Amino acid sequence: MHYERNTKKQVTYHVPDTDITIPATLICGRESGETITISAGVHSREYIGIETLIRLGPELTPEMMRGTILLLHCCNYKGFLSRSSDIMPQDGKNLNRVFPGAADGTPTQKLAAFLESEIIGHTGGFCEALTPHVYYHGAAAPNVCAVSRRIAELSGAEYLVRSETKNGFYSHAGQCGVPAIILERGGCGLLQEEEVQQDLADVKNILRG
Repeated sequence: MHYERNTKKQVTYHVPDTDITIPATLICGRESGETITISAGVHSREYIGIETLIRLGPELTPEMMRGTILLLHCCNYKGFLSRSSDIMPQDGKNLNRVFPGAADGTPTQKLAAFLESEIIGHTGGFCEALTPHVYYHGAAAPNVCAVSRRIAELSGAEYLVRSETKNGFYSHAGQCGVPAIILERGGCGLLQEEEVQQDLADVKNILRG
């Protein structure tokens, strides 16, 4: 992943040997610092997170930040376009259940392997912006769990849930030493303006923290 300081650009990630693409925005601040990935659409009907990142992208500029922020607008992009809910239409698998994936596996497994090597492997922390509760690590190394908990506390969610799972995008990141949270808001495949605004406020507060 190439970072050029003081730049902002729209990029599309292509998963090798598949037709899978991920639309993204890459913002590199004037100064070096941590890299944070904010992802949405691992489950493609979670519209609150997807809309949140669509709005957040134009607001963030290199001048206002240090380090790098990567917005993965929709990880299951083809599923979003085809309204296929929680599964990848290429092979019928749930992306959040196949980590760490396999570079020589099915399309969903290849996507999981790509996310592990190219995203988790280059990230200092990420959250899946997606009712109002936050999952934080409970099954990772103690220092990773502690940072994950601190990130969760920066959100406006009333309930913080210690997660003992080890599989899934966010959970597997913890196993790789990358603190992460899942911000859960919304449901029933609905897009509610109030929930988008709450997500935006939470993500901005986490980035400031």
